[in-house]
Amino acid sequence: RLRHRARAIDVADFERLVLQEFPQVHRVKCLPHSDLWSSRAPGSVLIVVVPRLDNPHARDPRRPALSLADRTSIESFVRSRCNWLTQTPVEVVNATFEQLKVEVDVVLRGGDAGWYESVLAEELQAFFAPWLATTDADIHFGASIHRSEILHFVEQRDYVDWVTKLRVLHFADDRVV
Repeated sequence: RLRHRARAIDVADFERLVLQEFPQVHRVKCLPHSDLWSSRAPGSVLIVVVPRLDNPHARDPRRPALSLADRTSIESFVRSRCNWLTQTPVEVVNATFEQLKVEVDVVLRGGDAGWYESVLAEELQAFFAPWLATTDADIHFGASIHRSEILHFVEQRDYVDWVTKLRVLHFADDRVV
């Protein structure tokens, strides 16, 4: 099957063209027949972007986001590469990162409880957002995490003897889910 080098026809074309043209984009996910409000929008294209993770000037490194100017330039670029016979509605949005609050009570094997509390907090943050700890980490779209995985992670710490209580609060759109 032959592809046109300068046209976006299917999902892979959209993603490839955006990654080639914009070096500040780390990951891109194209959702066909979707818009910002619905997953049933025939003919529309929703492009979800994640910026490069090594940006030292990022506002909030836990929630990497592209600027409005970058997203607008991506939109205009993609529109110029779509089929000229159709008017494909294209929207470019930042990825949504959901916030979790983990409350855990543990029994330690010994040592300074205050110091181990900060170590556990840092390790949990690196567990949920590995791109903060290393530049080799990747962001996966649609990733999910289960309470049992969090419990297993905490129990595997050398300084934790056992977990007495684990509570996970999930925030979406600034409300508890």
